[in-house]
Amino acid sequence: MSQLYEESISASSLLSGEFDESRVRLPVRSRIIERLIEETGSRSGARRLTLIKAPTGYGKTRTVLTWLGDGSNPVDGVRWVQCVVSHTHSSASFWLMIAATLSDATSTSVDLARDGDIDETQQAAARLAQEQAEQLVAQLTRPLTLIIDDYHHATNPENDLAIARLASLSPLLSLVVIARRVALLDRTVITATTRVRQIGPEVLALTTAEAVDLASSLGVPASDELHSALEQTAGWPLAIRAALNLGSDELYEGSSPGARRWNELYEAASFDPIGNLEAFALDSLQLLSPAAQRVILIASVLDALDTGLLEQTLDLTPEETATAVQQLLEIGLLSEQATTQYTEYRCQRAVRASLRAYTLRTVDPELLQQVYKVRANNVADTAPFTAFRLFCAAENYDRAEVLLARNFTTLTDEVEVCSQVLRAIPEPALQKHPTFAAAMLFLEIPRLEVAPATLNYLTSLWIQSLQQQLPDPQATSQSPIHLALIGQAMIAARLTGQIDRAMTLMHHLEGRMTPATTEPGASDGPITAGSLAGSLPSYYREAAATAIMGGDLAQTRRSLYRLRRHSEWLIKKHWRGFPHASTRRITDPESGKKWMLVALGELAFAEAIDGNMNECARVLAKMDAWQATHQVTAPGISWIGAEIARAHLSYELEDEFMLYHAVTKLTPYLDRIEAWPLLLIAEAASLRNTRGNEQALAHIDSSLTNLSATLPGTEIWSEFLICYQATLRVTIGDLRQAAKLLASCRNSSQLVRLERARLSLYAGDDVEALLQAQQVGTSGTTARQWASQALISAIAAWNCKRTDEAFLAFDTVSEILTKHGVRSVLKNVPFDTLHELAVAAQAAGVCDLVASVEAIPEHLRSRRYERLTEMELRTLAAIAEHRSANQAAAALFITAGTVKKHLASVYRKLRVNGRDEALLQAGRMGLLLQSE
Repeated sequence: MSQLYEESISASSLLSGEFDESRVRLPVRSRIIERLIEETGSRSGARRLTLIKAPTGYGKTRTVLTWLGDGSNPVDGVRWVQCVVSHTHSSASFWLMIAATLSDATSTSVDLARDGDIDETQQAAARLAQEQAEQLVAQLTRPLTLIIDDYHHATNPENDLAIARLASLSPLLSLVVIARRVALLDRTVITATTRVRQIGPEVLALTTAEAVDLASSLGVPASDELHSALEQTAGWPLAIRAALNLGSDELYEGSSPGARRWNELYEAASFDPIGNLEAFALDSLQLLSPAAQRVILIASVLDALDTGLLEQTLDLTPEETATAVQQLLEIGLLSEQATTQYTEYRCQRAVRASLRAYTLRTVDPELLQQVYKVRANNVADTAPFTAFRLFCAAENYDRAEVLLARNFTTLTDEVEVCSQVLRAIPEPALQKHPTFAAAMLFLEIPRLEVAPATLNYLTSLWIQSLQQQLPDPQATSQSPIHLALIGQAMIAARLTGQIDRAMTLMHHLEGRMTPATTEPGASDGPITAGSLAGSLPSYYREAAATAIMGGDLAQTRRSLYRLRRHSEWLIKKHWRGFPHASTRRITDPESGKKWMLVALGELAFAEAIDGNMNECARVLAKMDAWQATHQVTAPGISWIGAEIARAHLSYELEDEFMLYHAVTKLTPYLDRIEAWPLLLIAEAASLRNTRGNEQALAHIDSSLTNLSATLPGTEIWSEFLICYQATLRVTIGDLRQAAKLLASCRNSSQLVRLERARLSLYAGDDVEALLQAQQVGTSGTTARQWASQALISAIAAWNCKRTDEAFLAFDTVSEILTKHGVRSVLKNVPFDTLHELAVAAQAAGVCDLVASVEAIPEHLRSRRYERLTEMELRTLAAIAEHRSANQAAAALFITAGTVKKHLASVYRKLRVNGRDEALLQAGRMGLLLQSE
């Protein structure tokens, strides 16, 4: 790869204009030339008009010299015109130079007037010289490339129009204009009729890799600091030179072009490229006018600015502002971004960090706050993330909270920057503005390095702040964030176990929602889209989480459908890029893909809670495919529901690897998962499949002993765990402990009532079990609960000799299992009766579940015990008290032989082999308490 070096010069002389640009020591790489050829489509510059416009320090002239040559060989057909400062005030002298160059190139003798001989007005003289140049162009007989260097000295509207006209006169003429700025040459008024190929800094800049190659070719020792400094230069060649300090004879040896090399005697550890950049930035201030200094310092603390802001905050006149901005643009410290709607200026990235630090140290804080507020107000509607950051910097927390509440999802998608801004907010502001604490919780919970105590403190701070700002959520309020605060109150109520209150707030909020707040793209209505714009994905997810804990699966699915629809809209809408003032990095389509992942994961969780395991598997597969295709992750810890669903699917499919996958991801976050009891159930159910009911119970007991004190308590999910423990206790015959567990739960819970019916079934009270199961009904039950209710009813009815009723309920079980795949319910009823009923139903042509029943492993085939007679119970109690048959016989006033006869019957009914086992089993079943 070829390189061209020239003698090194100082950065200050380059910035001040006291230099010959051909002397700049800058590598003009073949790759840059290739980019120029790609842009222009020619190695000879054969375009009618090519404009190379970039600030100082981009090596424009040197690059074109390498590309097209210096014109010393007439055969090349290249001529150069060098503009000078005097051309700024004399268009006539500029055009006389153009005409003279054309005359020489065409070997045409033309009587050219000298600039000093022209006594007409400047406008007339310039027009005369232009006509002479146009005549010469019309006489071209062979291709000519005319390069106009430093055209910024001669640019004005009239000259730009004349240049464009000149380029259109002959197909043999190619014009290449090199300038730091132009008046109209790159504007629509010219490009509408003349094809202008524009080459800017993006083509002339070096990539980071090219800058690293340059440093390597010079022998500069590689380091992380060097790479960071070169990356910070953003490819600006002048800044790269400054970072490398190429003019230092202490750092480099050799003076001839291309021979400079790193001085091996210099201590590499003392080389500070980042410090060099900082010195370069601060030194550049000395070359600026006072007004320009103030402008660049203000620009360094903003994403961008316009002239109106400068005039408003710095008390500059329009003329002073224009002059200062123009100086900064030409030097390269500012870059311009212009459209038909706006013109804004950004501080050069290479110097921004250093100048920002200097500004924060030296500029009046009140002035900075005023600047922040003006800029934030200007961009609040189009760039809320930028405005939010600026309002926080200005300590205008009221306005900042409004933007955060209305754009919660949009702002928290920017995880790193948003977290930094929120952490800088003082505690008194957090206490007054609950949305700040809510956002901090959302962003900090996924970070495992954040201590639980910190999360607990933030939670309490958020709830207290919310109570102060929203004492009565259902009262009328004119607050611009009232709806958002209601949503937060709903979440707070759910997290603190107030499910009924959370559901009430959710329904109240749903009633306040209108199409304007929920329909994508809506912008009118009694409540404007701005009320929740940018927050809808977060709201939909939290509404679904609240509804599922309230047992309203229909509302859960509605909220998740809305989340999917909104995500699809974000993905499919025509994305035109970020607004001009935006500092976001996550695009709307990227955000939509993330929240689509959340919608699918939460839907899988809802299906798992419902017991629709076939649909759960389908949705999880779709979610995994979506994640693999789009390479996105769910925001926050909103992925947790999907992994809990995966854990529950694992025991239905008897796939231990699936459980391992879920548990591995979830375990580090266990202390911040609302539904942690559901994960424990899934672990126990999987262990039950392989090692039996007792091992599953032991796992739950040990886990609760170790973790219950540190894990968040939620009544609804804890009730799921208690009922599952009761199921396991019942299936091993521990009826007394099961009854004790159920006594601690709500009597109104469908799940609890169902478990009480199961308890009666195992206790041998079929009539009571049937009545209890029928009272549960099917309204408001999940598919899993419906299957269990039908199964208990079928078994109890069969034992009561109500065959038709048993077959009807058992057929319902078959339909549910086929449709939803929740086959684990078969393990939760007495096996002998279940198998007997399955065979009978198969023979009667009702349904065929025999294979499924017989697939239940031997160690999971639970049984119920025959009911003991009154005398058997009394005998068992006497044995428990007196420990010998003779003493028991004396206490009961019967013979020892009668005691032994009763004990043999007890052993048979309890399916044990001796007295100690009988006492243990009877104790589990609560029979000894009955006898007492």
